[in-house]
Amino acid sequence: MSDNFLADKDWEEAEYRAQVLAELPAQLTRGNVDWAMRELDVSRSTLFRLVKQFRQDGRTSALLPDTRGPKSGMQPLDPAVEEIVAHHFKGFFATRRKPTRTRFWREVAADCRAQGLAPPSIRRLGRWLEQHDQAKLMVRREGKDKAERRYLATPGGLTADSPLDIVQIDHTKADVTVVDPVTRRPLGRPTLTVAIDVNTRMVLGFHLSLEPPSLLAVALCLSHAVMDKSHWLTARGIGTGWPVHGIPRAIHVDNGAEFHASAFGLACAEY
Repeated sequence: MSDNFLADKDWEEAEYRAQVLAELPAQLTRGNVDWAMRELDVSRSTLFRLVKQFRQDGRTSALLPDTRGPKSGMQPLDPAVEEIVAHHFKGFFATRRKPTRTRFWREVAADCRAQGLAPPSIRRLGRWLEQHDQAKLMVRREGKDKAERRYLATPGGLTADSPLDIVQIDHTKADVTVVDPVTRRPLGRPTLTVAIDVNTRMVLGFHLSLEPPSLLAVALCLSHAVMDKSHWLTARGIGTGWPVHGIPRAIHVDNGAEFHASAFGLACAEY
C-alpha cells in the first residue's frame, strides 16, 4: 500500500470527523455525544479529545488520525454479518421508506446481536453503502425522475435555497487596458476573478490582477469572499455598505486547471 494512499485515507478520515463535529452544538448533551460516538466509531474520551482539538484549532488537519503503528484498510464484513446487512439493505434501506443510516444500522445491529454476532459500526456500514451505485439506490428510494434530475446532465437553471448554499467562482478579462503611469505604454488587460452567490446574485468577493488565472487568484478571491468587508471598505474610503461574507456550503467552478489542483480542494477542506 502506497504512502499516498495512506495519506489520502487519513485526510478522508479527518474530513469525515470535521463534518460530524461541526454538527455538534456548543453545549453537548448525552444524546448528541452518543450520536457522534456512533458516527465516528470512537470512545467517549476520544470524542471529547477530538471536540477539544477541533474547537481550539478550527482546521480539518487537527483531526488527522494518529499515524503511529501499522494501518490497515477496510476489512471485509464477516459473511454472516454481510448477509444480515444485505437483507436489510434490500428490504428496508433501499425502499421508498427512505430510512436514515442510523435506523438502518439499528436494524442490522439488532439482528447481529440476536445471532451472537458483533455488529459493524455505523461508519463501517456507511462505507459499505458507498460501494453501491448511488444512482440506482436513489431510483429505489426516491424514484427514477428524481434520480435522473440529480445524476443526469439536463438543461435548466441553477437555484439555491439560501445565501451561501452555492457560490460560483470564475475568471474574465476586464474590458480595459492598464497602462504604465510614466511611459503610458499598455501593460495588458487585468484578469477579474469573481465569486457570486447564486441565491442572492450578489458579488461575494473578487480579485483583480494583471497575472493570468491561477490558484493564487482563486485563493485571494475566496478569502475576500469569506471575510467581513467593513475594514476593507474603510481602508479605501468607501462609504457604501457591502454586507456579504461567509463560508460557502458548496463552490461551483469550471474545468480550469487552477480549480482542479489538489491544493485547492485541500485548502477548502482545511478551512
